[in-house]
Amino acid sequence: MKRIFGLPIYFLIIIILFKTVYLLVESSYNTIVLDSGVIKDFSEEIFNNLELLGHNITSIGVTLLLMPLSYLLIQKIFNKGEWFKFILTMIVSSVIYVSIFFSLTSLMDYIVEQNKDKRYSAYYLNILKNGIANNVLGHSSILKFEDNNEREFSVDEKVIINNIFLLSYIDENKVVEKIATVGMDSFLNFYTQKKYENEFKEQNENFIQFASGLKELYVKYTEAQKKANKEFLKAKKQSHKKYLDFKRESKNSFTKYQQEVSDLNNNIKKNVKKLQNDSSFRSKWNDFVKYYNRGGYYKKRALKDYNSYMIQKFGRKIEPSSWCKVPGGLLAPFVEITDGILGEIFRAFTGGGDSYSGCLNTYAITEIISKNYHDKWKTKTKVPYEGIDTFNDYLLNKEVKNEIINNLRKKGIKVSNSFNYKEKEFRNAYIKNVTKETYINVNKLYKKMGIAGIKHNLSFKSFVLSNQIREKFKATLSMYNKKEQNKVLRLIAYQRTERFYDDVYMPNLKEGLKKEFVLTKKQLFSSYKDKGNKSIKALYIPPIAIALSLIFGVLNAISLFSLIICLMLVLIFKMNENKVNIIKKIMVFSLVIIVVMLPFSIKGDNYFNNAQNILENNTSTLIKKYSEVLTWIFIFEKYNYPLGVSLRNNLTEKQLKSYGLEKNKI
Repeated sequence: MKRIFGLPIYFLIIIILFKTVYLLVESSYNTIVLDSGVIKDFSEEIFNNLELLGHNITSIGVTLLLMPLSYLLIQKIFNKGEWFKFILTMIVSSVIYVSIFFSLTSLMDYIVEQNKDKRYSAYYLNILKNGIANNVLGHSSILKFEDNNEREFSVDEKVIINNIFLLSYIDENKVVEKIATVGMDSFLNFYTQKKYENEFKEQNENFIQFASGLKELYVKYTEAQKKANKEFLKAKKQSHKKYLDFKRESKNSFTKYQQEVSDLNNNIKKNVKKLQNDSSFRSKWNDFVKYYNRGGYYKKRALKDYNSYMIQKFGRKIEPSSWCKVPGGLLAPFVEITDGILGEIFRAFTGGGDSYSGCLNTYAITEIISKNYHDKWKTKTKVPYEGIDTFNDYLLNKEVKNEIINNLRKKGIKVSNSFNYKEKEFRNAYIKNVTKETYINVNKLYKKMGIAGIKHNLSFKSFVLSNQIREKFKATLSMYNKKEQNKVLRLIAYQRTERFYDDVYMPNLKEGLKKEFVLTKKQLFSSYKDKGNKSIKALYIPPIAIALSLIFGVLNAISLFSLIICLMLVLIFKMNENKVNIIKKIMVFSLVIIVVMLPFSIKGDNYFNNAQNILENNTSTLIKKYSEVLTWIFIFEKYNYPLGVSLRNNLTEKQLKSYGLEKNKI
């Protein structure tokens, strides 16, 4: 197989193809990194995408430079077939690629570790960088502020913005403190406006909806209260009528009482007469007396039969002597008393006759029948059946009064124990009861509305500021802190919703942004250490990525150019390979010298001067060397940037957006 410079033709063609594709991608990537410095909405996601892409491309660039050397070493060590050498070269190249990739990742971590003391300055320099990108901040040493939101940055401006870390090498404290104070005010004002555009509309709509919801709820609240007030008014109007109804019911109750007493007395008289004419009863009585007077067994049996008969007829036991009562409390004996002084006394009182002829007299019968009816009366009511002759007596009776008061209380009309039947007390108690019942119903409605326990007859202002509203809308208000919640509710309560932007949204936003962006050195070295480390990466990686991109891009371009020329000399012009190899080495060396030295022979513009002014007094050898690299970057970006932009527009919209860019926009 034909070889040139010790490499197979097919391998050289593959190298040429790989390098060509690499250079196109590298050029595009270089512009993407350059433009990332002026992306208005630069995010951590965009940065991570750029970092990953940069590591991949740089690793490929280094691998392509070393691939021919890898093949030659493998060819020298292994005397194997061509495919073996090629496959082994690919494996070695893959190992080189992975090694470079992880080395770059480690390098980034090393840079962060070595510059950890610059977390504070890195954080605020990134703020400045973002502020410049959004045309709200500037710096007299590098790029002055221009109040123009549509401003487009030149290539040189993009280079200097991506190298803004250089400000940390010129009076760092003065620069950073100025950004942290004056600069942050401008930046926060811009960010506030930006947030206002994106979020205020939504928050304001939510606030207006909340205010409208409270107004609708207040309408329901007042409607329920109006119904209650109607009931109260109705109760006041009806209270006099209710009192008259009460008096009428009381009189009807007295009339009923009188009728019941009359019926009681009539029933007593009727049953007394009926018993007096009851021959069967008299026969039973005579048998009882007869056997009772015999004594002994007959007496016991007579008494037993008597008690059974009394229970059967009257429902209770009645002492036999009760049938012999006479006026004055004396008893007519039902045993024979015929001799002696007792007989004489008895006959004197009873008018003579048999010793038991005085029993079953009208007085005794009336007493027993009355007791039966009176006992039944007492089980039905405590109101006495006698001693009440007039309506006034009826009302003033203690039992009647208690019964009337209890009946009123059962209806909810809670009069006092000293109720004197006056209209004023009755009406007040009636209105109070209606008020209570109405409020129970109203409170049930309030509970359904989610504002249980709220006071009645509140103004809109008091309604909105009540604890019940805070509790009901706890979830809605949770997006504000306690102080802002008070402001939100007061704006609605005083119907000044148009002040939401000035009184709530803007102060809240500024306070939130201050907490988010204004960080102290102590915070960036403790609780916000991770943010400080990310700031270091964001500050140093872009310029490193740009420099590495150009360096390896130029080296691969020189390698590709010299390889193509030499192949043409060998294959087309048939020159001696050894001579061409010498020409190749001279060509590569010359091109490197030209590429390195040419930029310094070109007169610099203001940006060159600014860079030199910043760095000329710095004692760091590394920074002085970097100033030379920066000068070189200025020149090469003038030619690389237009090419890279045209190439990157071949990427899809989605791919460009992942890097924060838009198609066909420089």
